[in-house]
Amino acid sequence: MAIACNTYQVECLMQSQQATSYMPSNQKIILLKLNIQIMPKVKQAIEFSDGDRWSLLNYSTHDYIASRTLLKDGQAGPGTIMGITALEKMFKTLLIMKNQEIVVDGSGHRLAPMIDKLVHIDGSLFTTDQITFVKHIDKAYKIRYPDNIDPSFRIFLPSLKILENLDLLYCDLMNRNPLNTISPGGRYFDMFFSNGAKKSSLIDSNVFYNINLKGTLSSYNQKCAAYSSNGTSYMEWYKDSIEVKADNDWSEPTNFNK
Repeated sequence: MAIACNTYQVECLMQSQQATSYMPSNQKIILLKLNIQIMPKVKQAIEFSDGDRWSLLNYSTHDYIASRTLLKDGQAGPGTIMGITALEKMFKTLLIMKNQEIVVDGSGHRLAPMIDKLVHIDGSLFTTDQITFVKHIDKAYKIRYPDNIDPSFRIFLPSLKILENLDLLYCDLMNRNPLNTISPGGRYFDMFFSNGAKKSSLIDSNVFYNINLKGTLSSYNQKCAAYSSNGTSYMEWYKDSIEVKADNDWSEPTNFNK
């Protein structure tokens, strides 16, 4: 039998089980063996003030600019991880603005469940290619802790292709309703257009603002990374590649790790 309970309930259960160990055998309480499932900690949208939404979105932009800096430098792994945290905060802001609860503990980092929920609420938010992109990079979050990777894990991360797709998604959502209604002109994102922040950090090589790069930046010779685990060892490859294409295929080029 499985039950869902919070941390407090688990602690109480553990204490009750420990207590029975001191009872005489003929007085022990027989406890059912329980498969305990910890419920994630959530907050309701109403618990977030306007200032909370503004702050969450601003921290998202901090991570986004850091991601751009790393990806432009060819740091595919770290750049992707920062991109994931940027989208996580952005998606949570969107969920709050659509009156949805969000997970606020360690189990709430995954992008895939959030984008699925957002698509269910508003199918116009994302294209099919954007959903595929998000679900691909979401898997890269595991490389933060290589000692806890599934035996069959493998992922390919091309720096410029990720940069192009991240820019198109992030900047599009920031310029659309409902995110553009959060403190218009007063968001950290807006500071890059009012001399409050270094504009080139946002604009340089950004396909959203340099449309002539669309479909070509992803195909440039670029630094790529691949990560995999076979259950006994964790492996990484780093290599320049001209085989990456501006398409919806995120699989690893055939000769990448040869």
